[in-house]
Amino acid sequence: MPSFDFIAPQSIEDAVTALAREVAGGRGVHLLAGGTDLLVYVRAELLHPEGFIDIRKLPGLNAIRDDGGHITLGPTATYTEVIESPAFDGDLYFVKAAALSVGGPPTRNQGTVGGNLANASPAADFVPPLVALDARLTLRRAEGEREMALESFFTGPKKTVRRPDEMITRITIPRHPRVRGGFVKFGLRDALAIALVNVAAVLELAPDGETIQEVRLCLGAVAPTPVRAFSVEAKLKGAGLREGLDGLFKEAAASVASDISPIDDIRASREYRLAISPVVVRRALEQAARAETARR
Repeated sequence: MPSFDFIAPQSIEDAVTALAREVAGGRGVHLLAGGTDLLVYVRAELLHPEGFIDIRKLPGLNAIRDDGGHITLGPTATYTEVIESPAFDGDLYFVKAAALSVGGPPTRNQGTVGGNLANASPAADFVPPLVALDARLTLRRAEGEREMALESFFTGPKKTVRRPDEMITRITIPRHPRVRGGFVKFGLRDALAIALVNVAAVLELAPDGETIQEVRLCLGAVAPTPVRAFSVEAKLKGAGLREGLDGLFKEAAASVASDISPIDDIRASREYRLAISPVVVRRALEQAARAETARR
């Protein structure tokens, strides 16, 4: 394996300064968090970095904070830290379910939330719940920072709007009132599988506790980026939970084909993904409506 320069900043400011310097000098450096994707690409010679900027131990960058109105998720927080955090108990347990579906224990112990977002896999399991919850990203560079909806961050497989001299410093998740969520992953086996389809459903209820005031659905592995199922959402807004469980969820889920654009690959055909997607959407909606916390 070739040798690399290794930069170990002591603060976020040091990190973005070093990143700006290296990028300006035309050097191919990469931010190193968990490394579960990055080092695989390097070993496979799909990437040829000249150096790494290690952000794994920067103070506070792995913090998970809940102030009652927002949850702030640090980019170097691992999936295990998400699973163990009380911030995602109760109504937001489906976020933990998504984290539990990622790889096995070694991957969850090492892999980081920010690294997963930056990797931009269309099949990433942890992205749909964040998009469905209206999460926002903060990106920082030496000149300052900017914030955007996570939904706008991805532009294609392995592609994002992140500039070479920017790093993710914060993921902010607003707490919506009267929320119920569900997450369902469908793969070729029950564990250690890349999703053929994954779906996060968020139902925000009216004060009566029965009417669906807002609905947000995000699917992965069925388009070049994670996608919202706007056609399904439109059919459910204003409906009742009982109406959904009595058949409307199934009826609405059937329209998801207009929101997705799956491809053929070695794991499944386009036609198979089109056939299974309505089933996975319906299951996620039903799980959210029943506030189920069953671990799939």
